[in-house]
Amino acid sequence: MIENDSYSKFKLQSVHMIKAIEGEQHDFGTCFAIGEKHVVTAQHVVKGYNEYYLFSSYDDYKVNNKVELKLISQFSDENLDFSILEVVDDGICLIPIGVCESILLSKGLDIDMCGYPREKKSHATVTSFVTEDLRMVKKNKFSFELAKGVNVQNYKGMSGSPVLYKGYAIGYVVVQSSGNLLYAISFSEVLDKYHELKSECSINMASQEEVNFIPDACPNTPLRIDYTDKNTKPSISGLNIGFDFDEWREKDLIESSINWIIDYALTPIQKEAYHANPNYIEKNKIVWNDLPDRIENNLPNLLLHIAIRKHYKTIPIVNSVLTLKKENHFSCSHVIINNGKLEIWLGVSTFELNIKEAVSDVVEKINSIIIGSTLKERLILINNSVNASFPLKGRLSKLGNNELDISARVDRIVIPVFISHNSDVISIYDKEKFDTKFKDEVISCKSYFTEMHTNCNSVIDIKIFHFPARCTDTLSEKFEKKVKGMKAFFK
Repeated sequence: MIENDSYSKFKLQSVHMIKAIEGEQHDFGTCFAIGEKHVVTAQHVVKGYNEYYLFSSYDDYKVNNKVELKLISQFSDENLDFSILEVVDDGICLIPIGVCESILLSKGLDIDMCGYPREKKSHATVTSFVTEDLRMVKKNKFSFELAKGVNVQNYKGMSGSPVLYKGYAIGYVVVQSSGNLLYAISFSEVLDKYHELKSECSINMASQEEVNFIPDACPNTPLRIDYTDKNTKPSISGLNIGFDFDEWREKDLIESSINWIIDYALTPIQKEAYHANPNYIEKNKIVWNDLPDRIENNLPNLLLHIAIRKHYKTIPIVNSVLTLKKENHFSCSHVIINNGKLEIWLGVSTFELNIKEAVSDVVEKINSIIIGSTLKERLILINNSVNASFPLKGRLSKLGNNELDISARVDRIVIPVFISHNSDVISIYDKEKFDTKFKDEVISCKSYFTEMHTNCNSVIDIKIFHFPARCTDTLSEKFEKKVKGMKAFFK
């Protein structure tokens, strides 16, 4: 099982093996998703073949778990060594990488790569740098030159791999030299020639300001994503806290969650004041005596907040989200910039004893806030001021204009769902079988959810965060005791 946190900048879940076939002949390479239905690879990987298949991972390749692709001939270019292929199955959705065409490819620029070299018989992640910008050389068909990484010797099989800068695709690998260099083509050159690519293939385009935007620093936490299934909607991510020294890291989770309360409960202006105050006792007295009522009972809401902040680019501008009746049904609210899209995330969460009760509870909560398609008309956003460091400042300034429909202010409404329950997979830990059992538990949660949640809404996107636990009551009790202790200390 891949720990996603460790591979986030390499976008491993968006990078796949591709196999091209013609009769008895075949070739392998790497491809990566630039939209939910489209992948990019080097044209020489697929040239001369008439069948194309994607394998999400090397394990999927070994068991022949394949996804059929079709070549889009109008976007197959020999000079750019570039091809786009489309997923045939309407029910399958890929996880796209944001594409940025505006990053300056300067000599020495740090980059990352991810692909499937044949020598590895697995994925390979490579950290390297740009050695030359070749776009000024008209007789050279490559955009830039890269140094090879130390962990791969022969890059055969990595043709079509993304060249990544801060987790965004700026180009793709096409060839290796006989020495220590690789050559790549930039997306700026591709999109200069094929303007229509952005719309016809629904490419997830990211601006330079998004790429360079760094969200506020957040505390550490053992909570991490260990498995994700986004092939079909809704997407689901399985969370766990790690098993060390013969026990789950529950103590670390509770201790770190106390530090997260500042991040969760305070408005952006309040957080600025808190961090600017050098008097530790004074500022914590202010915070712990002014926290929302019953925050000690809000652990599931806090854990959802942690999962979102750890894995997405959040912009701290929305203080709260209310309905027209001035009600707040949401466990947390975030504005997120996601591959060029501005999204409002409105969370719901639950702690229950078993998986079916947990799923039933969040489905009931979702149904209570989604009334037909009117949610987009029922939201009032109470905003903080737009900081000069924020990306998309023009659009962010409109967020607080509650005379506008929410759909005129954001590109997408997302409901992140936090589901936690007691699980034998966690309470009866089996090191040898854990990865398989954990994956099966997450898939079961998704199956129960799709069975129970039939009120589908094209306006809303649902993302599930699933946290099987040893005992939810024990976690809640420990958190409540810790929070009450902090309140008493700073009283």
